[in-house]
Amino acid sequence: MGGVKQYWAIVLTLIWCLSPGPSVGESLTVFSGPVAIRNQFPLTTAHLSILPQTASVLPSGAANLSLSSVWSNSFVERDSIVVDSESLELRSRVRLGMGSGIEGTLELPFFWSGGGVLDRPIDWWHRAWGFPRGGRDSWPDDSYEVSGITEAGEPFDLKQSGLRLGNIVVGTKIALKDDGGSAYSALAELSLPKVSPGYGHQGVDINLGLLWSRGFSWAAFHSGVSVFWVGADEYRGIPLSTVHGEGFLSVEKPVTSRVSLLGTITAASKTVTDIAGFPEYALYLDVGARIGIDTNRWLVLACRENPAPHDATTDVSFLLSFEQALK
Repeated sequence: MGGVKQYWAIVLTLIWCLSPGPSVGESLTVFSGPVAIRNQFPLTTAHLSILPQTASVLPSGAANLSLSSVWSNSFVERDSIVVDSESLELRSRVRLGMGSGIEGTLELPFFWSGGGVLDRPIDWWHRAWGFPRGGRDSWPDDSYEVSGITEAGEPFDLKQSGLRLGNIVVGTKIALKDDGGSAYSALAELSLPKVSPGYGHQGVDINLGLLWSRGFSWAAFHSGVSVFWVGADEYRGIPLSTVHGEGFLSVEKPVTSRVSLLGTITAASKTVTDIAGFPEYALYLDVGARIGIDTNRWLVLACRENPAPHDATTDVSFLLSFEQALK
């Protein structure tokens, strides 16, 4: 019955999101884009991953600043791997319209990991909604352990970290088409080598992708696909796929003149290799709301869950983001 409850909840939420709502016009300028969360799973969060976003490009001279915090909890227990971790990501992101249909971006992330405080509330939530407990009841609450062994017999162990600067990300988005109601764009991002000892990746990660957005009178849809090249085939003893794909599909539904509901499904192919039983894909469901403070400032509140598989994904993430139009 638990599994039935969780999937009915997802189905009913999607039906409601897709139902007609207030007419706001079909122009994409009235929509702001999806919930923006990168992958928070401890084995791969140091590397570049997809960031759901609109395909629209800022006009020349326009700028946007976002300050976000993502609080996440992960638990996996297998013969080959144990992940019992809580993490906090603080990320600042600047977008700048450069003219000729080109937008530039710069991201500065900070990360913290440790035992945290969410284990007991999450275990209660899983039991209440029928989600698998995944062995949480057999481990002490709010402990930290990220370790395992590869198929070659090599152990790895990620230690707790204080607040550290992560890898700086630079990117560009180039408009391929934007007629006001629909937009297509090409995306390129580079995650630069780490500048903070003890956290982040060496080498350069590359993301090349395509984005699409379509506005209707009652909602907007956003989607994207990307191919990632990782600059190293291992991270602190964890063997990585040097090439993998990711994608997302998102709906943005206004419910009042200042509030929109957001829903996003994000998927990724296998990112870690040579660990027995590590799944071939990862899947996330994001639900949230964007609240307009005024015409130039917004708050975004969101929650991310992992419908499947549970052995390669973060159990839950909570997003709080502030966005400001600078010009």
